[in-house]
Amino acid sequence: MEDADNELRMQEKSKAALQSFEERRAHLQRTVYRMEQCKEDFQDYLKIKDTHQETAVRKAKHDRQLTDLRKEHLHALQEEIIALTQERKEVEMAVQNNSVYGHYMDKVAQASKTETTWTRIQKTAEDKVILSGQIRMACLNLYRTVCGKSLHCQQCPVDPEDTDGQLKMIKTFITQWSGLIACVCEATVCTWPGAFERQARERPELEACFMMIQPPPSGSIILIDWHRSADSKEYLSRIKNKKQRRRFGLLEAPVLPPHLSVDTVRYKVLISGKSGVGKTALAARLAGLDIPRMHYDTTGIETTVLFWPVKLRDNGRVLFFRLQLWDCGENALRRFDHLLPSCKEQVDAILFLFSFTDRASFEDLSNQIARGSEPSDNVVKLVVGTKFDLFMHTDVTERDVRKFQEVWGLPVFRMGGDVVGGFGEVAPSSMPWLSACGTRTA
Repeated sequence: MEDADNELRMQEKSKAALQSFEERRAHLQRTVYRMEQCKEDFQDYLKIKDTHQETAVRKAKHDRQLTDLRKEHLHALQEEIIALTQERKEVEMAVQNNSVYGHYMDKVAQASKTETTWTRIQKTAEDKVILSGQIRMACLNLYRTVCGKSLHCQQCPVDPEDTDGQLKMIKTFITQWSGLIACVCEATVCTWPGAFERQARERPELEACFMMIQPPPSGSIILIDWHRSADSKEYLSRIKNKKQRRRFGLLEAPVLPPHLSVDTVRYKVLISGKSGVGKTALAARLAGLDIPRMHYDTTGIETTVLFWPVKLRDNGRVLFFRLQLWDCGENALRRFDHLLPSCKEQVDAILFLFSFTDRASFEDLSNQIARGSEPSDNVVKLVVGTKFDLFMHTDVTERDVRKFQEVWGLPVFRMGGDVVGGFGEVAPSSMPWLSACGTRTA
C-alpha cells in the first residue's frame, strides 16, 4: 500500500511536473513569439534608421557642398568689394580732379539756357525789329535823297543813327519847299545860269532849302547793247579762249594790239548773302565759267576776275571794266572778324543776294545791308534775287519785292536758269549793274 501510495504520489508529482513543464513550454513559446515580433520590429527599426542615416548623410554632404559654394561666392564677393572700393577711390580722385569741368558744364548749361531765352526773344521780336530797321533805313534813304548832297548837310551833317535829326531835316525841307515853289512862280522865267542861286541870295530863308536840292541823277553813260554790234567782236574775242570765256588771274589782263589800246577801269565788287543763296554760282555766271552743280560752303575768300568791254554813250570811247568779285562764306565771316573789313576795304559795289526759294535769306537782307555798308559811303548797292526760274518753289512774291524796293530804295534784279558760256546769256546778267558802275565812274 505504501508503494502504491508512493507510486500515486510519484505519478501526481510527475503529472504536476509535466503540467508545469507544459506551462513553462507554453510560456517560452509565447516569449519566443514576442521576441520574434520584437526582432522583426527591431529589424524594421534598423531599416528605417539606416534609411534616415543615409538621408542625413546625403543631406550633410549636400550642405557641405552648398557651404563650400557659398564660401567661394563669399570670397569672390569680398574680392569684388575690394576692387569696387579701389575703383571708387579712383573715381573719387577723378571727380576731385575734374570738378572744374562740372562747374564749367554748369556755366555752359546756364549760358545755353540764356541763349535759348535770347533766341526766343529774338524770334518773337524779329518782325518788330525788321519793321523798325526798315523804318529807320527808309528815313535814312529819304534824308539822303532829299538832303544828302546839299551844302548845308555837308556843313552840319546828321549822324546816320540819329533818325530824329534826319526827320527834322526832312521836315525843314518840306516846310521850306512851299516857299521855294512860290519863289519859282514869282520869278521871271530865265535860262541863264545862277538864276535860282540869285533868288536864294535875295531871300535868305530859302537858302537852306535850296542847298538841299540834289541835281537830277544822270542815266547810263554806256551803251547797253553794244556787245551785240559788229565793232565789239574784236574786243570780246580778247576775253575768250576758243569758244569759252577766258579765266583771268589777279595779274592777268586781255592782250590787245596797239590799235585797240584802251583804258581799264577797275572795280572791287563784294557779293554778300546767306549761305546757299548762290554767291559762288553768281560769280561763275558773271565770269562765264561753269556753275558748280553741288553746293559747298566757301571757305575764306574767293576772288574772281572778269573783264568786259563797254562803249561810252557820249564820245564813243571804249573801256575795259575789270571787275574783281569777292565771295566770302557766311560761316567764315562769323568765325573770323577780320574777313569783313578786308572785303569792305576800298569796295566799289556790293551785290546783296537772296534766293526766291528761301524766304529767310530775303528777310535777312536788312541785316546784310546794315552789316555790309554804311549809310554815308559812296558804294553802289544792288540786290539780286537768285533761282528766279524755280517759280514752283518760290517763297518770295513780287509784292514782297516791290515793298522792299519802296522801303529800301534799292533795285532788285532777278536771275535764274543755267548758262553755257555765251555772251548773249552772260551779258543780260552783267549789264544792269555794269551800267550802275559806269554811272558812278562818270
